[in-house]
Amino acid sequence: MAIQRDPKFEPPVKQLRELADAEFTPSEFKIACERFSRLDKENTDDDLLQFDLQDGADAQLVASLFLNPAPAAIICAILAFCWWETFTKDAHKSYKAFRDEQEEFDRIFDDELERATKIIGAPVRQGADKKAPAHKHAIWQGKNALLILQQSANDVQFGYDVNYWIQPYKSEELAPTSPLINWLHMLNQIPPGIQLPPTWEPCLGGFEAELKRELAMNFFHRLRNVQATAVARSNKCDDVLFELRGHKKRLAQVHLTWSREMHPHWPHSMFFDSWEQWAEFARKEFDEEQAGEVE
Repeated sequence: MAIQRDPKFEPPVKQLRELADAEFTPSEFKIACERFSRLDKENTDDDLLQFDLQDGADAQLVASLFLNPAPAAIICAILAFCWWETFTKDAHKSYKAFRDEQEEFDRIFDDELERATKIIGAPVRQGADKKAPAHKHAIWQGKNALLILQQSANDVQFGYDVNYWIQPYKSEELAPTSPLINWLHMLNQIPPGIQLPPTWEPCLGGFEAELKRELAMNFFHRLRNVQATAVARSNKCDDVLFELRGHKKRLAQVHLTWSREMHPHWPHSMFFDSWEQWAEFARKEFDEEQAGEVE
């Protein structure tokens, strides 16, 4: 069957909503999960906790951990309970066959949202992605996290899925971007406990190619031949924060110039040992700019 779902399995919505109020240290989150599930010791490792919810069910609650910087913390927890492997039109003999499966996929989400609303109340936000495939979502906000019911392309090697996603989130402002799954992936690039300074926002790559282009003929720049992944950007200027591998520093804030550079000081880059060090610097920089504007 193209759409896979165990008809006997019902996600434990009430308990999942309670997890959004739990603490997100690994030990406390594990205790909260074990109140209604059993730790899968065979498949759990240092950066992944897996919990069996029901004997014989394929669905598992999977929690990812951020190990560095210490202390470790939960990045997110996901319970996928429906998979649509043949989600492309080319995988069907006719357009009608594709549409029938698409309607079933939508119906599974709608039925689960109706069931969840009866159990934990109406979500604070619901909608759909702006562009096709226009995946639907509903969001409940807890004390320490968001509980999200969504259709998603979280891991397309297994197809589209319908999942419950628990995302640590303490900001009072809830303004997700579209597609929602990309917004969640961006949030998960920032370590739990790190609050981005004003004017900074997570970014989902795209700046690595530009950095590489600017350094193509810059043989003595400190970022030459360093693996750098864009994790945040300033929405006020061309500054981008890169997480580094193969470098003694962990992070670099780079002012992209959008041109090929030859001088080893350009693009201008500042290096940081930790997320905490960078966040303190960026917050101080913002405060100084605000004070200058007032004067």
